[in-house]
Amino acid sequence: MEEALWAALRPGERVREVVLAELDDTYAVPPVHALARVVSVIPIGGRFLEPGGPAGVPTWVPHLRPITHDLMFVDATTGNVIYGVMGN
Repeated sequence: MEEALWAALRPGERVREVVLAELDDTYAVPPVHALARVVSVIPIGGRFLEPGGPAGVPTWVPHLRPITHDLMFVDATTGNVIYGVMGN
């Protein structure tokens, strides 16, 4: 796989699946239109998302939620990582 993808993986993470897809993200700035490899990564234990609010506003955090999915979008032409999405 592309060096950019391997550089984006954290120690202990593994690739679960890779699919080829047409990526059209009109909400991104600038909009993204690319043929991309969508890479499903198996998250390592101990990674958590912290719920948050608008920038500059103090947020009360009752608990942290474990990450259950992590996807990376890699440009199929250049091999560059376009962006990643993680959540729970």
